Amino acid sequence: MVNSPPVNQSDAAEANQTYAQRHRSYFSEVHLPEFSQAIHTYARKGKFVALADVATSNGADESLMQLLFGNGGLSCLSAYAGWNTSGNTLGTVIAHAVIASYYTSHPLEYSKVQIRKSEKFLLYRFLEDWGYQSNVRTGINLELQESAHIVNERSSSQINEITFQISERLKAFFDTYLASIVTVPTHVNNVMLPWKRTFEVNFDLTDL
Repeated sequence: MVNSPPVNQSDAAEANQTYAQRHRSYFSEVHLPEFSQAIHTYARKGKFVALADVATSNGADESLMQLLFGNGGLSCLSAYAGWNTSGNTLGTVIAHAVIASYYTSHPLEYSKVQIRKSEKFLLYRFLEDWGYQSNVRTGINLELQESAHIVNERSSSQINEITFQISERLKAFFDTYLASIVTVPTHVNNVMLPWKRTFEVNFDLTDL
């Protein structure tokens, strides 16, 4: 499934824009409830469902993800990506879909460890592309009143405080939106900003 923008690149919405700020075509040419229903229909038929979320730049389409969360659609997905560019998103979700679908169709050939790694990669994408890029980063940037996502002018103690705030919000997001779909209790830890700016984040998902 491809959640695509109904406009060209210059008019495509950013993930941090509210729904009302989007180009009018997002209202007139996109029907998210129907799109969501299609995901459910394919899943009920036993299809392997992967979602490339490219309707917005630099993060997931919040409106779609909230809809999928509300109607149980997240559990229908076996692969997902929605990060900075369409190319990166498509490359990531297609690659994961190939691997994960092969695991699904050949379960006796792969260990529980390999299958669990695939599941955790899906959770990682949900948490980074939706949780962080579309939610946590937007809030953090507004609080820092920065426009270019740069924090490397700040002191080490300030970086540590920003990282702590990100970590707490990622954990809260995970508990709210993702904890109910995990097959193994999972903990978010080792959150860091690898380039001392908020545009990228690293973290680990650890089995409890």
